Amino acid sequence: MKKYVSLATLLLAGGSQAAGFANTTHTARATGMASAMTAHVQDASSVAFNPAGLSALTTYDLEVGGSAVIPVANLTPQGSNTAEATKFAVSPPPHLFAAFPLTQGLVAGVGVYTPYGAALEWKDGFSGRFVATYSQMATFNLNPTLAYAATDWLRVGVGADILYGMLKIRQRVPLPTNTEAGASISGDDVAFGFNAGVQADLVKNKLSAGITYRSATTLDFKGDAEFSDVPEPLQAAFAKQGVRVSMPMPQSMGLGLAYHPVDRMTIAADATWWNWSRLQSLNLEFDNAAFSTSQPKNWHNRWSFDLGAEYAVTPAVTVRAGVGYDPTPIPDATLTPELPDSDRYQGALGVTYGIGKLSLTAGYQLLLFAKKESTTPALPGTYTGSLHVLTFTLGYHG
Repeated sequence: MKKYVSLATLLLAGGSQAAGFANTTHTARATGMASAMTAHVQDASSVAFNPAGLSALTTYDLEVGGSAVIPVANLTPQGSNTAEATKFAVSPPPHLFAAFPLTQGLVAGVGVYTPYGAALEWKDGFSGRFVATYSQMATFNLNPTLAYAATDWLRVGVGADILYGMLKIRQRVPLPTNTEAGASISGDDVAFGFNAGVQADLVKNKLSAGITYRSATTLDFKGDAEFSDVPEPLQAAFAKQGVRVSMPMPQSMGLGLAYHPVDRMTIAADATWWNWSRLQSLNLEFDNAAFSTSQPKNWHNRWSFDLGAEYAVTPAVTVRAGVGYDPTPIPDATLTPELPDSDRYQGALGVTYGIGKLSLTAGYQLLLFAKKESTTPALPGTYTGSLHVLTFTLGYHG
């Protein structure tokens, strides 16, 4: 039965905010600065971007909000002049960060946010339906953190990652009866890791630097595989059964600089290394071993680059802008429609309006995907796409 089930091609969800399946726009401020946060972030969201920044806080800080992520992907199969598109869909990853000083220079924080995953669904009748029709991976990271200001110019921080992940994937399956069946997988798992960071003021009030690290983790999804529209003579072979799939999450390291050329203005640049080469193959293990499959992925390590700026126009209003470049880790030979990724070029805008201890921040990013040719035998063709990210964050700053 193995030849009738190609679920191993269903890696995860497309439409993530960063290349591969990473998400980096955890707050509206970060969204508006193209996620260039490593060297200067010093609010509750430091939990995610650089835990060292927490130690600069002297009062309670709370940030809560969410994003609307809208992916658009198109595939022109080899030999065709007609582009096929994904369905309109919105993914709403939430975020919540809180921080509170314990003693002078020692600050505790916690965050709940989505570091990986997204969702993508192709329209009915998609020519690649035997490879993928729908895929979704959602992760939620509970990230308790401690930070300490070792001196008035050096800050350090460390946090624990408690990562919960859910996976849902669907495709159509050709049957020997010249009909089609539906196949779906759902599963979940919990994994553990850590993140750490350092911030240093190189020139007081002018130039700061940061470095941050997040460890690799692996989600070993366990769940069920179910089949629909199966003719009665084949139902016993396509019975509901258990399935397991192991998904490596990359380790990453970010380097950042932040410069303050004038009062109320910050210009920040980040470079982030992603260890995507952990994903060399994807294996699905079914209770029925005849269904088990393995697909090569052969992803490559990559660096992404972000540049952002913000300026406080008035004490109440701050505006932001940013640009970024995020190259895909996926080679042409393993590019398939469950994750139609390519090199990304991004532009960002944002604004904050503050009233007393409250603030409301909005951020927007447009990501344009470079045209990319897939040479995979399963479904060769040309992919294009774009991604819209709109994020809102409500803050309370004690």
